Amino acid sequence: MWPENAQTLQVFLALNRCWRIDGMSGHCLGLDRPAIESALRLLQIHRRRHPQILLDLTEMEDAVLEVLEREQKRKGA
Repeated sequence: MWPENAQTLQVFLALNRCWRIDGMSGHCLGLDRPAIESALRLLQIHRRRHPQILLDLTEMEDAVLEVLEREQKRKGA
């Protein structure tokens, strides 16, 4: 991992239980946005890094959602 990605990974891991789930289908919708802001504050990430970390988290989130969607299709859910 590149050093400049360490904080993004730290935030992503801190958000491991902050995924929004659709109540009807059970499908994962993405990370809870207010939780991201809280994690950035609690981890004391400097505000100037917030925009870049949010962009990086969005990319990671998209990748996870892609994998989850493939798995759900594979399982026939």
